[in-house]
Amino acid sequence: MARFGLIGPSYQSQSLTADCQVTRNWYPEIIESGTGKAQMALYPTPGTKVFTTIPDAPIRAQLEINGRSFAIAGATFCEVKSDGSYAIIAPVTNDQLPASMVASPEQLLIASGGNLYVYQLQTQTGIALGTGVAGSFVQVPNSNFSLPSGAYGQPSIVEFLDGFFLVLLRNSQTFYISTLFDATSWPGLQKIIVSVFSDNVQTFIVNQRRLSVQGKKRSTTYYDSGSLNILDVDPSGTIENGIVSPFANCRLDNSVFWLDQDERGAGVARRLSGYTPTRISNHAIEYAIQGYPVINDCVVYSYQDQGHAFAVFFFPTAQKTWVYDVATGMWHERGYWNVSTAMFSAHKSQNHVFAFGKHLVGDPGSGNIYQMSISLYDDSGNAIKRVRRSPHISIENHWMFHNELVLDIETGLGPQPPLVDGAGNARGPQVMLRWSNDYAHTWSNEYPLDAGQAGRYRHRVRRSRLGRARDRVYEISVADPIPWRVIDGYLNADPGYKPQERLVASIGKAS
Repeated sequence: MARFGLIGPSYQSQSLTADCQVTRNWYPEIIESGTGKAQMALYPTPGTKVFTTIPDAPIRAQLEINGRSFAIAGATFCEVKSDGSYAIIAPVTNDQLPASMVASPEQLLIASGGNLYVYQLQTQTGIALGTGVAGSFVQVPNSNFSLPSGAYGQPSIVEFLDGFFLVLLRNSQTFYISTLFDATSWPGLQKIIVSVFSDNVQTFIVNQRRLSVQGKKRSTTYYDSGSLNILDVDPSGTIENGIVSPFANCRLDNSVFWLDQDERGAGVARRLSGYTPTRISNHAIEYAIQGYPVINDCVVYSYQDQGHAFAVFFFPTAQKTWVYDVATGMWHERGYWNVSTAMFSAHKSQNHVFAFGKHLVGDPGSGNIYQMSISLYDDSGNAIKRVRRSPHISIENHWMFHNELVLDIETGLGPQPPLVDGAGNARGPQVMLRWSNDYAHTWSNEYPLDAGQAGRYRHRVRRSRLGRARDRVYEISVADPIPWRVIDGYLNADPGYKPQERLVASIGKAS
């Protein structure tokens, strides 16, 4: 039997006849020992359960500082406790867009709905600046922030660098620098008007003590020079790429990841390598993204799990979620399966915080904060449907007779008590198999394959007598709540079907 490339990333090309691969709610992991049964395996993306529900929506931002976790839900700013309870602190302006939060050990700064707020985490000691009492919450008047036109600015993004709080004003080239360690004090002279490029600044983000300032078409970098201006332009840090939206970037792997935009177009995912923007998306991902009706609402967040550093690209209008895995350089999709409509929507998360030893993600459509974990096998009680669509199987479009298909899946993981069918009989978890003989345009019926009840580790997942085709694509999907792990797939076909070269070997040749 020959392996047929069942394990791999999403890559659905502009032409389905060229390539039509889908990996949804699974991600590929390379077996790093080099001596495993396979070079790669598909492992399940994490499930979720409700950690807490705040009576306001949506979850617009989260932040952890010194063991404390904070969230903004709609117009409500609150502290989330380790037991899942919460304490409401104060109201903030809600424009339904993501909010921005940053903190020092003493203060937490919020930009929400065009306004700026400061929450005093603890009484400041040992420094002369700042007089806040622990637990106090104040709004910083927008009259502190003037634009070149003379109008007052609206705060949009906040950051923290070398003891200074920074605030970017919406639809402008202007950002302000606070008094050292005091987010309530914004001297009028500590203002920078970005003149390196002509467009308004979309957003900024601090990484490795550098402030990356991103416009719609170009970006530049500021650093703490120690001059009277405090921050100055790094002459090596200007790049010819901007960003598609204010929240379409994140810190990850000691770099900045974002969805770019410039005068030539938009919709390429990039990361900074030093000061060089490096493309991390591919043509298939870019074709998908650039086909969405709206992409300037993109929100990006990052997290690390099981050694995989993930950049999550969420598109609210398109209801799509794409995920880039730094460990492999591969992309997969994530989605919420609506059982009633039998359709996928975007994954129910738009921000992340690692707090209390848990991955907590905020729902863009409700006040739910979910715990996200690979030990959870459903989405807060809703089935997770996982899909993998294989590459094309063809020998120069000659007829092939498909004698037997074997799925090398970790079996015997059925729950106890066992799952039951519609008649109340015990059954093993099921893999649904279907195939296409016309380049993934139309599909056969689905055929259930038994994946073995608990303890049946030697059970084989297979189907024989699969007919003939000049070109065939197989698709498997699963939804039962177990840790679905797919090791490989094998095909017995005539005449002369040979094993496909392992993807890792192909990558090695290319590099």
